[in-house]
Amino acid sequence: DLFVDPISQNRRIGKTLLGKTFEHADLMEASHRALITFAYNSVSTGLYVRHGLFPHVPLYILSGTSRLISSHLVGSDCSCVAVEPGLQSIGMLGRTDEDALGFRRDKHHAFNIESEATNAFLIQRQGSNIGYAYVSSDGHVGPVALLDVSVSAEAVTSVLRHTIELGAEQVSMIVPGPADRCMAAAVDCGLRISEPLVLLASHPFGDWRRYLPRDPGYM
Repeated sequence: DLFVDPISQNRRIGKTLLGKTFEHADLMEASHRALITFAYNSVSTGLYVRHGLFPHVPLYILSGTSRLISSHLVGSDCSCVAVEPGLQSIGMLGRTDEDALGFRRDKHHAFNIESEATNAFLIQRQGSNIGYAYVSSDGHVGPVALLDVSVSAEAVTSVLRHTIELGAEQVSMIVPGPADRCMAAAVDCGLRISEPLVLLASHPFGDWRRYLPRDPGYM
């Protein structure tokens, strides 16, 4: 996360922090530079644009109560199965990321699978893995990655059902604008848009019809 207190803005603090971040990215030989911020934050967006990060993908935070979602849920031929810890599972999740985003995130998965704050699930259809999803203890869904855009609505419905079964009272998720099937399924299940976000990046990447990020600080 990068944040400058409003009373301290216009003192080149944001520019300095961003410069340090880019120095670290160069050290790590990062080929992608991207971040998510609130769409209405024009000051931050202007700073990022001046440093070569341009708006590419609109995203939206959706939320709703489990009671409302339960009353709207329809059947789905997808199911959620807990991810077993281990290199085999991490490799499978990494390959799904590579297909949807263009790069792997194995270290993130190794950490999250072991975390007590999140539950990792494979999304399956007719016995085949079609993606994965993480659900946090507070009912927030994400990241979600899918191999096939044609089953994205069924996958989202299954993940929402599973989130409610875990006992969450409130459910939320971030859905990219291009993921219209995911958006339609979420809205049909009772979720509503609460905040607009935007993905800024040095260049376009990923298929955002098939990837739902976790939050602005953790893609």
